[in-house]
Amino acid sequence: MTSQLSKARVSLQNGRPDVAVQQLSQVTAAEPTNAEAFSLLAIACARVQRLTDAQHAIKRAIEITPLNADFHLIA
Repeated sequence: MTSQLSKARVSLQNGRPDVAVQQLSQVTAAEPTNAEAFSLLAIACARVQRLTDAQHAIKRAIEITPLNADFHLIA
């Protein structure tokens, strides 16, 4: 799933958060403890105005890695 995560990053960078949401949803389903994927999913969801989903995704990232300060900044 690392390649899918990389593709999602590229989608975000290219202004395609809708595509990134789909890609990251697959990654998080396959890797439910991948905090980085959840944090990127939060960003992608926020960019497509899925704010409740963004909030859930960043909360999950924080649950997985509570000491990552970057995740707290997004929240």
